[in-house]
Amino acid sequence: MPSAPPSRCTDPQCHAFAVQHGRCNDHQPTPWAGRTDKAARYGISSGTWRKLKARVSRRDNGCCYICGDADADSYVLDHITPVAEGGSVTDLDNLGLACPPCDEVKSKAEALRGYLRAFLAELIGPTWMQWTVPDWPAPKSTAARREAA
Repeated sequence: MPSAPPSRCTDPQCHAFAVQHGRCNDHQPTPWAGRTDKAARYGISSGTWRKLKARVSRRDNGCCYICGDADADSYVLDHITPVAEGGSVTDLDNLGLACPPCDEVKSKAEALRGYLRAFLAELIGPTWMQWTVPDWPAPKSTAARREAA
């Protein structure tokens, strides 16, 4: 079956071939561009986000849910199961405090999983869902976090 000829990038000054979504690699949109605040990203206000962080902090006794460290200066409120992978935005069972090093590693692993899902979907099509991309890290269950506290 014949395929369409390659098209050019939609940027007016660029003459490179489009790779994805009508743009070349240099002009791909930045993920989360224009959605840097929690309200734009998740549809909740910063006040609600602060309240959720305070509740999770009290529940977890200020410990990182990944490594258990209680000495970090600042924690990040993190979705245990990412929203992009079907996790709830405001469910307390899906929220945990993460220390900055653990949050950075987990965020990079989530970005890699997202890239792999998109790559497999584009490469293979709808059958890619039969394969699973490994999780990192294996988060502690809510019951285990409560017992450790």
